[in-house]
Amino acid sequence: MPKGSTPIYADRVAVEPNARHRAMADWLTEVTGYEVDVKSVQLSQSLTNEFRGTDADKAWREQAAKDRDDAKKTAKLKTLTRYEARMQRLAEEQDRIKAEMEAKRQAILSGGEPVAIDPPAIPAKKSVPAKPAAAKKAAPAKKAPAKKTAAAAEGNVRELRRPAAKKTAAKKAPAKAAANPVASQVVDDEDEF
Repeated sequence: MPKGSTPIYADRVAVEPNARHRAMADWLTEVTGYEVDVKSVQLSQSLTNEFRGTDADKAWREQAAKDRDDAKKTAKLKTLTRYEARMQRLAEEQDRIKAEMEAKRQAILSGGEPVAIDPPAIPAKKSVPAKPAAAKKAAPAKKAPAKKTAAAAEGNVRELRRPAAKKTAAKKAPAKAAANPVASQVVDDEDEF
């Protein structure tokens, strides 16, 4: 600000802080442990809206955006560097394994002592323990031919074809009838005819 010029908001300095400004200053001192000037609190609260949109606010926002972008770029470079280092380690491991395999191959071709070639160690995935093989069930024994019943001996084929009535159905019928009295009446009416 040039010398001899009057500040734009000089009239705000002349106004005395109100009770709210004092309460805010006391509270800030209490929670931060830093002695806060009541006049600074008053000016800060009353000029916050005027600060927005000024050149100083725009410059601050641009600097904050630039700092965020720089932090993002730094994080991306750090990640990229970490991946490059890992790729380098993998390439070195691959080269070492290739050299080992070639040395074993040359030993075999030169007629030297046979060398056991081990495949390169590949990190195994987490494996699920194999389930034990289920014991095979024995094939059901063939049923011995049933003895001929009296009906079969007499040649009554019709009785041979008809399966025996299920005993469970006879037990369930009274339970159903007890649960539904109307159904039991209907059944009883039909039995009478």
